[in-house]
Amino acid sequence: MLKGLEKKDWIFASFKYLSVGIGIVNNFFRPRLFEENFGEANFAFLTVFYGIIVYLLFFDGGLGVVIYPLLRNKQINKEQVEEDLKPLFSLYTLLFILFSLVFIPTLVIWGTASSSFGFLILVLLGCTAVLNTIITYFKSIFQGIGHYIFFEKIEILRKTGNFVSIILLFIDPTFQSSVIFTTALLSVTLFLIIRFFIKNFDITFQDIFTISKEKLLVIKNTYWKDASQYFQFSLIEGFLYNFGFILFPICFPNNNYEIIQFGLWFTIYGGISIILRVIGEVLVNPLTKLFFSGDHKGTMKMYRNGLAISVSLCCIMVIIFWLVEPIFFEFWMKGKYRFSQLFLTSLAIFTIGNSGQNIAGKVLLSIGGNFKTMKKISFSITALLVVVFFITYLIKPNFGYILIACSSIYFAGALFYIYFAYKKLANGPIPS
Repeated sequence: MLKGLEKKDWIFASFKYLSVGIGIVNNFFRPRLFEENFGEANFAFLTVFYGIIVYLLFFDGGLGVVIYPLLRNKQINKEQVEEDLKPLFSLYTLLFILFSLVFIPTLVIWGTASSSFGFLILVLLGCTAVLNTIITYFKSIFQGIGHYIFFEKIEILRKTGNFVSIILLFIDPTFQSSVIFTTALLSVTLFLIIRFFIKNFDITFQDIFTISKEKLLVIKNTYWKDASQYFQFSLIEGFLYNFGFILFPICFPNNNYEIIQFGLWFTIYGGISIILRVIGEVLVNPLTKLFFSGDHKGTMKMYRNGLAISVSLCCIMVIIFWLVEPIFFEFWMKGKYRFSQLFLTSLAIFTIGNSGQNIAGKVLLSIGGNFKTMKKISFSITALLVVVFFITYLIKPNFGYILIACSSIYFAGALFYIYFAYKKLANGPIPS
């Protein structure tokens, strides 16, 4: 794997790991300050909020991922991409308006009923979710046009701002200064992205901010067939990874303590998986280049090495966390919300499964043409996971047992994903 990387891939990896490092600090520092400054109800509300806003990412209809192979091929062949980008800008502007009109009011109503946060905080919290979502939509575009290093610089700016907003809780424990600062920074970040496209491509402000029926029809007629498959797939995947933030509050509405505990479980999983996800991010560009150029041997070797590195590192990190868990929680949460053996076991199963599935899934998406099959696989895993969730809930209504059962289903599905990706790579690209 490492021999196939170019200099720019190493630069990208450096920026990516810096971005990931800042993100991990944010994710681990935030719960501690939430626990110290907010009551259990507000802490639980924010835990669920940060868990469900990921669903906003799916409302681009899967276009960002579908367009990646097209942009990547055009970038490699030095072809113009402006006409492929303009319809996406029109869609993103439309989504920004819809999110602002629908999601933010819904959040205000929910937050007023579930927490003691004031109107301004809830509105600005919604603004941060909307702005973060729109910014994240650009990730696949920057990867496709070969400017993924620029986006990692944006990520570093965004995550550094998040860290500053957390630190502001020391000054203003009401959370108001934090959300004001974050909203302002994300607005500047989105402006920098817009400025980049205007400066480097034949694109104007009008191209970006005009909601054009003609451009939206281009999306429908050109991309929607494949994108609709990915849209359905991504919704299923989103529920697969974030099911607990929906099902646990529904089944255990008054159990704020264990909802927070599950949020911490997910934070540990996220911290490990985001480190390993960099392997897939770095792998995808050189691997797709080998794949589309017909280098079968190089493609398979890079895939196997990527899997080996990812799974091995995951096992090491899981073992280390298991050994230091008592000390870690004493340092992190002052000894509160410690994991039971069931929580720890389910964390190991789920995280190790994800370390392999992430590589396989990233590869399958990047080489294109796999949405329908991936959707069927993910739907089967998710449907079985939901059934097992409720069966376990009826037999043993306990967070730990439910997590063990669901993690085992996910692990089995991850093994199938890995095998399916191997077979697709072994068959080579489909002749055009």
